[in-house]
Amino acid sequence: MRDVLRKLEFELAEVILVLLIFVEILDFLTILPPPVEYMEKIIAFAMMGFLFYKASITDITFGHKEKWKDALIVVGFMLLSVKTAIGFSASAAHHASVLSGFYTMLVRNAGLIEMIGFVAGTIILATISAISIKEKITKQCILKTLHEKNAKTYLHKIGRFFLSYLVLLAIYLLIFTFAIEWLAITVDAPILIILLLFYVFVIVKRGKKMTSETFLYKVSNTSEEFYERFISFFHTKKTIMKGITGILVLHMLVEILHFIIPYITSLMYAPYFKQLGPGHEPLAGLISGDLALAGSIISQTGVLIIYLLNVLAILMILFGPAYAWMKDYNKSKTPNISWLFFLCLFTFVTLPVFLITKSSSRKVIGVDIITQQIPVISNVWGVVLASAVIGLIFWILSKLNKTKIAKIAFGIIFLYFGQYLYYFGASVSLSYANNITALFNAGNYVIALHLAIFLVMLYVFYIGGFIFLVHKTFKNAAYASSEQQK
Repeated sequence: MRDVLRKLEFELAEVILVLLIFVEILDFLTILPPPVEYMEKIIAFAMMGFLFYKASITDITFGHKEKWKDALIVVGFMLLSVKTAIGFSASAAHHASVLSGFYTMLVRNAGLIEMIGFVAGTIILATISAISIKEKITKQCILKTLHEKNAKTYLHKIGRFFLSYLVLLAIYLLIFTFAIEWLAITVDAPILIILLLFYVFVIVKRGKKMTSETFLYKVSNTSEEFYERFISFFHTKKTIMKGITGILVLHMLVEILHFIIPYITSLMYAPYFKQLGPGHEPLAGLISGDLALAGSIISQTGVLIIYLLNVLAILMILFGPAYAWMKDYNKSKTPNISWLFFLCLFTFVTLPVFLITKSSSRKVIGVDIITQQIPVISNVWGVVLASAVIGLIFWILSKLNKTKIAKIAFGIIFLYFGQYLYYFGASVSLSYANNITALFNAGNYVIALHLAIFLVMLYVFYIGGFIFLVHKTFKNAAYASSEQQK
């Protein structure tokens, strides 16, 4: 009987996994019914909370696991994130469904619900901080990294409370918020599709045998293992900056999933891009228009090459910081592709199809990547030939000194990364400033103070993380250069 029950349990788990994967595929194809999409986001929201519970915030912060505290902290984080949940309820409210009344109720009372959730969340985190004042710090954790010792005097206990509270707020703001808004809600479907394609490639190309059960659990567990491993960076002093800079480079990787893949595949989430405004056309439409303008087959071939080089350039610019981050973590040999970067970069600068800019939408905070047709069709072959010459020059130079050319390439990538962070910071700062002013004028001083603290944390995170990543990248490049000369 036990064997039968275990088999039924396993088969039920398989069915649930298949359904979840099927839902994510429909989400990626933008054909998921709004009520199902809403439920999928709620499930993703809850599952991300469960992952943080498993990762143990108490272990990361105080150096020991306490499950009931971990559960309360995750509840506090979720209450602070009520605004995000209401946000995708507002998006779903535009579509008629059996849940329309529920969506309308949430949207109409959004201000009150968000305020109650925020206050309740801060009270929970403050309570955990107060309870943890007397706990001894013996194991490596964030508080020990900050040189916090066991609280003995009254003043030290007060200091411990505020430090613990600020650390919990920072974990919420810099880790939990990004995980919820990006990995669990906005780019979860593209991530799953990439994993599916990867494992299909492993099966087909490498001839590895994999049962259906193994395949399903490989796909479902890979993302979970990534989140847990990433959160583990914050356990020790040696890896905490690795985690901070990792969150920073995730910004650029997420933009690939937010913008570039939808532009390439034409699978664009209409409500999101509609909020962004004009200038977000899929590449297929732009290419079609430019091919019509080009006329001859030779010119049309040039147009296709220009688009290809633009796509490669934007992908390398957005992926570059993450590659630098991974090189610090994995000291493997660097392939010599700097010449390809410079080849594509020249096309990207002279005949850009993509433009990185600050979001002009009042509804969307952050950076926007817009598309456009090739500015001057008559120059396509001139730019293609010039790009080829530049690529050849840098290929020769990289043969003479690969490390120095790679440093120049990373320098340019970090200039784009700095520009990106400036646009992102300016957009976030404006939003926070408006919200802080409105809350202060309305007499909500506690929430206004917390938003001000969040803004300061974000400034320290973006500026400090960027400087550290640049320093670490060029320090590693200098070390590689010295090793090469030995």
